[in-house]
Amino acid sequence: MKEYGKSLLIIVLALLCHLIAFKAKIKPWKNKTYVLLSCAFLVIALEPTLFVRKLYSAGEVTKEQLAELDKYSAKSSWQKSERTGWIFLKLM
Repeated sequence: MKEYGKSLLIIVLALLCHLIAFKAKIKPWKNKTYVLLSCAFLVIALEPTLFVRKLYSAGEVTKEQLAELDKYSAKSSWQKSERTGWIFLKLM
């Protein structure tokens, strides 16, 4: 839940900065470099994609663990059986 709070904090801080700039009659949005650097700083500092990154890494770990389990599973030496005949056809 902490990750979600940090992600939502980006929106709250952006609105707060806008409100403070509006009250102080500062127009930082006219300077595109300032806006881009501020957004980049917020994204780096608060990591809004942390949930997605953790979800992806969990999927990678799961695939590795399944590969490890497949290594230990014994392959069947039995041949594949097929049912033929009129009794099988009546049951279907």
